Amino acid sequence: MAAAEAVALLEALRTQAAEVAAHGREMLRRVRGGQLDTKEGVSLLQVRSQALLSYLQDLALLVCSKSRGGSLRSAGGALDRLLETRVVLEKLRPLEQRLKYHLEKLLRAAASGGRGAEDPLSFHPAPSNMAAQEEDDADDDEEGRGGGAKAPGRGRGRRYVPPRLVPVAPAPPEPQDRSQLRALTSAALPFLSHFPPFFH
Repeated sequence: MAAAEAVALLEALRTQAAEVAAHGREMLRRVRGGQLDTKEGVSLLQVRSQALLSYLQDLALLVCSKSRGGSLRSAGGALDRLLETRVVLEKLRPLEQRLKYHLEKLLRAAASGGRGAEDPLSFHPAPSNMAAQEEDDADDDEEGRGGGAKAPGRGRGRRYVPPRLVPVAPAPPEPQDRSQLRALTSAALPFLSHFPPFFH
């Protein structure tokens, strides 16, 4: 890598770090001012954001150590924390996939500001449909039972209408064959051989 490219990359890193720091200060000011509600929420998202923040901090420490000419082991345990955080993030990914529908539903409800009866996100059982009403549906009951006697307690009220949409978790991805994984690994090895060794 030429010296000019390295200087350009370091300059870009410096400006991006300044932008992230300014954004972080603004978020901290909003949290301390009570503009952002941080007491409630989905704890999975909080764990994910904390893990990502920790990952970025350790990555910055590792880059700083390498840019000064130090080894990866001299970064004060940042490499071990990076590996641990990476495992945590990978373990969270299937949970996020399972909760994706519910999270999107919450985000859309928050963006719209309110939910009405005609909102497709509010399809849920209505207890009022199951309660007995003053009106008598004798004609409907007789048609449904072929004109026979009414069942006790079912003579009044409207029929229960089940919800139209039921949230379903997506199926987990199917595992790949060993031969496919071997083929992908063998295809990636020539590409990786062009890079200098990173660990020393």
